[in-house]
Amino acid sequence: MKHIVESIKETEWGLEIVLKEGVIIDDNSIIPTIKFIIEECLKTNKNKVVVDASKEIRRASIFKLLEVAEAFQYERIKIAFIPPKLADAEQSKALETFSFNRGVQLRYFPDMDTALEWLLK
Repeated sequence: MKHIVESIKETEWGLEIVLKEGVIIDDNSIIPTIKFIIEECLKTNKNKVVVDASKEIRRASIFKLLEVAEAFQYERIKIAFIPPKLADAEQSKALETFSFNRGVQLRYFPDMDTALEWLLK
């Protein structure tokens, strides 16, 4: 999975993960990507993560987004995604709803400041 990640930075409050420019997140790559993020959180003992996905291309189906919510369901991780062009997209809102219904703290944001404000509450 390292081939999709530009950088991982451990902070005092959690992890900052930046995805590489042009990375395509589709039905084949979304679950392995999410599992990688979960593993990084567990490995570093951090439960808050911000993912800068501003340069990614998302082509995942709504059904795979449901699997994403289920993957985080028991992990107690608070996650903020930053895909400025997709923050208000229908699929992003669906994933937020799927996540909320499973007790997962997952939200989409248009910028880092807004994401960190929510993440650090």
